[in-house]
Amino acid sequence: MPRGRPRAVQDAEFLELWKRTGGNLSEMARILRPDNPMSIYDSLQRAKKRLEAQGQLVKKEEILPQEIAPFIGEFEQYPEIIEYRKYCYAVLHHKEKTLYAYMLTIKDLWRYLNKKRPNTFNLEDALDYIAKKREEGVNLFSIYVHLRSFFSFLAYKGYLPSTELQKILKTLGTKGLKGEPILVYLTREEFDKLVEALESLFEDEYSKKLIRAMVWLKVTTGIRTGDHEEKRELCGLTMDKMRILGDNQIVFDGIYAKRTEIWNDVRPSPQACKYLLEYLQLRKQLGIESEYVFVKPNGYPVTDKNLQKWFRDAKKIAGITKTCTPHVLRKTYLSWLVNSGVPLEVAISLNVGWKDIATAQKYYLVILGRSKEKSLNDLWTTMKL
Repeated sequence: MPRGRPRAVQDAEFLELWKRTGGNLSEMARILRPDNPMSIYDSLQRAKKRLEAQGQLVKKEEILPQEIAPFIGEFEQYPEIIEYRKYCYAVLHHKEKTLYAYMLTIKDLWRYLNKKRPNTFNLEDALDYIAKKREEGVNLFSIYVHLRSFFSFLAYKGYLPSTELQKILKTLGTKGLKGEPILVYLTREEFDKLVEALESLFEDEYSKKLIRAMVWLKVTTGIRTGDHEEKRELCGLTMDKMRILGDNQIVFDGIYAKRTEIWNDVRPSPQACKYLLEYLQLRKQLGIESEYVFVKPNGYPVTDKNLQKWFRDAKKIAGITKTCTPHVLRKTYLSWLVNSGVPLEVAISLNVGWKDIATAQKYYLVILGRSKEKSLNDLWTTMKL
């Protein structure tokens, strides 16, 4: 890998790549430095600002999908792959990051099939590939989604009969094959390791109590991470949304979920309330003032990017190999409820941000078929939550 400061991106070079990639800086970085894309990203940002100031840059929305050239490489130069990228931009309206994830899956399948022509992929090819990924312990949910999208495109373009497409879609259902769980969630042991690793990232007691309170609130309410600027959900929680009851129980009202939903009477577990009160007490002693509930020692609110970074670092320390992001705690909470016997309908009502049972069935839950009634308090007692 080359050492030293990365070279500056020239204006002409930037303009060509800008149109070729549809204005995707991440793609441009991968083309220029496939070995280390992030090393040249800052240079691309500077070139973008420079050309914008000069009025030479074509706006992204003005770049037509049919004008976007393929990636650099053999796979990306297949006509059907070029057409698929246009299809994703123009018909599905995928964002750049989403499209890149789709393309990586299809490219990986192509390599697994010894570079078989993409427009000849079939169900048997997909099943063999999925079996291989299952052996590797990979989360299969995104793979199912990406493959279903590509097969739908093949049918849309006439490479695949519609009857065959229906067969494929039925087989590659949302829940996977033969009811296979698609959810990545943490066991209680993994969760405890994660919390310990997160606390180890900080030297001061305040930050340790802060992250512990946030994680426990998230895993016992299912609240999303949210946006501090829009005052939504976990990062956007404000002090006026919090009520402390006489028995040291904390209740939240008026939590904005997504952009339009408002949730009231959100009750964390007793253990989560304990950690939250310890954090708030120390914050008061240190004289840290803010309208937000969760703020760093400097008084600024914790952001989603902060949490994402802390989780990445903690995952390595804890030795957790499965997907481990802040959002996984939302899935973990719902799975703990169901695994402990709480009926799915009840679990949904206790989870912040879901309106109906269909969302959980379609995307997140490991359904065990258990219907035994069990109260939330019983669950908290059993799991020491």
